[in-house]
Amino acid sequence: MKPVPIYLLLIFSSLLGYPQSKSDSLKKLLVTSSPKEKSIILNQLSDDQLFNSPRQSLKYASDALIEAKKCNDLEQVAEAYLNIGTALRYLGENQAALDSLYKTISFINELKNNKLVAKILNVIGVVHYQLGHDSMSMDAYNKSLKIRNEINDLEGVADILNNVGNLYNGLGNFDKALDYYFKCLKYDQMLNNKKGLSATYNNIGMVHFNLKEYNKSIIYYQKAESLAVNLNEVTKIASIYNNIGATYLALGKYDEAIKYTKHSNAYYQKTNQILQTQRNYTNLGLIFEYKGNLDSSIYNQTIALSLAKQLSNPSLIAGAHINLSHLYQKKHNLNLALAELDMAKKSIASSDKLDVMSKLYLAYANVYNSMEKYHQAFDYLAQHISLRDSLYNLEKVQKVAQIEAQYETEKQAQRIQTLQMDQKFQNLKIQKTRATVRRLIAIVAIITILVSLIVWLYINNYRKSLKLAQKNDQINQQNTMLNEVNCELQQINYQLAESQEKLRIANHTKEQLFGIVAHDMKSPLDHLRTLVFLLRNPKESSEHCNLDANLVKLDTSLKSVNELLNNLLNWAQVQQDQIYYQESNFNLADIFEENLKLFEHLIIEKRLCIIKKYNKTLVVNSDRNMIDFILRNLISNAIKFSMERGNIYLSGTLVVDGFSVAVTDEGTGMDASLVEKLFTQNQIRRRGTYNEKGAGLALQICQKFAEQLGGKMEIITAEGKGSTFTLKVERQNFSINN
Repeated sequence: MKPVPIYLLLIFSSLLGYPQSKSDSLKKLLVTSSPKEKSIILNQLSDDQLFNSPRQSLKYASDALIEAKKCNDLEQVAEAYLNIGTALRYLGENQAALDSLYKTISFINELKNNKLVAKILNVIGVVHYQLGHDSMSMDAYNKSLKIRNEINDLEGVADILNNVGNLYNGLGNFDKALDYYFKCLKYDQMLNNKKGLSATYNNIGMVHFNLKEYNKSIIYYQKAESLAVNLNEVTKIASIYNNIGATYLALGKYDEAIKYTKHSNAYYQKTNQILQTQRNYTNLGLIFEYKGNLDSSIYNQTIALSLAKQLSNPSLIAGAHINLSHLYQKKHNLNLALAELDMAKKSIASSDKLDVMSKLYLAYANVYNSMEKYHQAFDYLAQHISLRDSLYNLEKVQKVAQIEAQYETEKQAQRIQTLQMDQKFQNLKIQKTRATVRRLIAIVAIITILVSLIVWLYINNYRKSLKLAQKNDQINQQNTMLNEVNCELQQINYQLAESQEKLRIANHTKEQLFGIVAHDMKSPLDHLRTLVFLLRNPKESSEHCNLDANLVKLDTSLKSVNELLNNLLNWAQVQQDQIYYQESNFNLADIFEENLKLFEHLIIEKRLCIIKKYNKTLVVNSDRNMIDFILRNLISNAIKFSMERGNIYLSGTLVVDGFSVAVTDEGTGMDASLVEKLFTQNQIRRRGTYNEKGAGLALQICQKFAEQLGGKMEIITAEGKGSTFTLKVERQNFSINN
């Protein structure tokens, strides 16, 4: 089923609506009306209640179906099935809606009301689109459009054009979507259909939003808002305000996004739409988090959790708990964060929502990592990666099945069209032969009317030629449509190939991860067990090591495991683009000093000389955590590959358009072939001059961070002559205080 964004506008073109007095009078008529009249009144009440109360609409339609069957009124039976299907669609039960609509197929050809037939086919197309059956959706739209053109139903034609635009928008073909929306707009303007204009303007705004043309999007949303407010369409106004809020969020205008999202909530609450209200509170929580106002974010996420419980929706409940856990983790309240995750896990204990479980496991990994419980963090990270791979495989199977079904459907439809066309040609040939016989008989029998007959034949042939030309035009149009469908199928095949490539990369990433764990964690953990055994049983050891020496070794092994786990977590987040750039002012000199203090025991152990070439106050505006990670790993590598009593040079300078930092050592250096592999996916493990180990991940992460900072990494090295690693960042707002 196609995912529907929280700001997506519902299609309002079928809204008829009655004043409240009209609904009340219809209810009074039910008491004294006949079964046939009851079915008509109940169907009208169902249509009236569709937007305000879909469940009440469903009840009226079900009662109408019972009354219509009693009097065998096929038209009202079809109307009832249509209303049941439409109400189920608004309740999100699309498969049940389709089952109801298809019950009309057995007798649809017997219906004399072509407008009703076109309406049923249109709603079938909408439901197929929601279920992801794009080819079937287009087929239903074309049949409905043909009928509406024949009966000159211009408003219905506009509705179909709007729905086809929605189909292409969902497929990502935004140019075609805009083409159909603007065609729909012309019909709405010609008919002065203000409800239709409001819906179409809103849809055009969403296409520009998808194209990231946010200013254009705002213009069309405001046009839609003006019309909807004048018409007092409460649900539509709420949806439009929601879309405007989402657009301001994309523009980074958080105050405007909050304002319009709150407006949207006020209108949704008027119509008691709890699901949309819950989603809006979730959005408000995210916006306040972007602003850095964590308390307000927690407040809104708590309301979203309460509404999710009212809906009894396990996925929404779990999502709200995960959001709250993330916020508590940011506030360093790790116990509360862990408690929220436990409640999320409990809420989906019996659910099969793999995507929610994957997010939950990743959240557990992050919290346990912050609590320095690295074994639990690693276990949950492994479960997250396993679930993510399962989701990739599931999506691949579903996509293949969908493409095969679409192909078979289109093939069958093409065969039917060919047979129908052959039959039409055969009928034309028979008609032509009979006309020739009639002409011969007429010429022999009535010579006196020869001139009149010739004139008549000429006119008759001329009319047939016109009809044949029209048929040829229709055939050409159908061939054009088939070619377009084939092109779309080729695009889907290309997307499938891309998905397979992404899956291959994901599997490669998983193999790398397990390879690192198997290679680099086993040895430090075995070493830890040996050291613990020696500490507990000093008399059984063949080596007479004192307590201090064993503790130093234990500390070194723990740091090694800690560094590997941190690198693995950072690496996993980088692979999924889950680390974001967060700008702040800070002193580069502080980062140098903190990292030198961190590696002080290694510097002393190797008797290295640290030469500082930076000012004590070197203030820059960038992401402190990313800069800290890069410098820490560059200094660590310089120490690892330096000879005893060697020199390490640390420098930091400001330039016109940014700043640069450099770490230089006089160690082993590298040859050109090794430099080419440093920042690739190939894992490179080298031992240091004191036989130190590494996972081969840090420089890959450094390169990713450098790109997010808007900078680049440069290397100058030669084998046996040391290395210089330089980070150059192009940013603004730097200052220096000598």
